[in-house]
Formats: sequence, structure tokens, C-alpha cells
Amino acid sequence: ATLGPQERALSDRERDTLLDVARRSRRIACLPVSARLKGRLAATVLGPKAVWGHVINGRCPTQKDIACFFRHYKAATSDNRFVKGRSSMDLKRAFFFGHTCDLAFYGALRTISSGFAWARHCASLGENCRWSQSTVL
Repeated sequence: ATLGPQERALSDRERDTLLDVARRSRRIACLPVSARLKGRLAATVLGPKAVWGHVINGRCPTQKDIACFFRHYKAATSDNRFVKGRSSMDLKRAFFFGHTCDLAFYGALRTISSGFAWARHCASLGENCRWSQSTVL
């Protein structure tokens, strides 16, 4: 059993979106600002741009998509002042990059947040928000 639609290839628009994410990551990497500001820019620019198509089109990102996005995210936030070496990438993901560097997690988070926002909107109109088995998240 699978949750969501079957795996499919990228559409032309989705491919263009990912190319735009790569272009934006290169532009962020060139900025003469601190790594912390680059990280904030990447979180507000790259994450939402990459996730948007996955949420709307219902295509779950593959491991290749996730790795490609993380590579762009890491390149955008690079800084020569960071010591290269044996630092833990897991700790760097948790404390520096944040949750927006994980495409699958961020996509699920945005989808669930949108569902709750929809439910709040229905409640503000005085309507009963009903979930059924045909509701797909």
C-alpha cells in the first residue's frame, strides 16, 4: 500500500522550478553576508520554492530530489569561515540548516499546516470541517 500518488517523472514545470532553485542558491552563495544570513535567506527563498510544486502536484520527492535540494541548500549557505573537516553533518543540519533543508519533511510540514489553516478558515465561517476517507493529504 502507498500513501499518495504513484511515483512519476518530473514535469517540465517542476524541472524548471528545480533549475530556478539551483540558480537562486548560486545567487545566495555569492552574497557578501554572514553564513547565518545566507541560511535565513535559503530558508525563506529555496525551501518554499522547491516545496510548492510537490504540495500542489502531489508528487512525493524522491531520494534523488531530496539529495539534490540539500546539495543546493548547502552550497547556498557555504562560508569560507567554516572550518572544513570532521564536523558532524547531522548536527549541522539540526542546528544550522534547520528543518527547511529537508525537502520531504518541509513538504509534509507545509501540507499539514495548510490543512489546519483550511480547518481554521472553515471554523471562522461557522462551517463544520469534515474529513472523509476521500480526503488526501
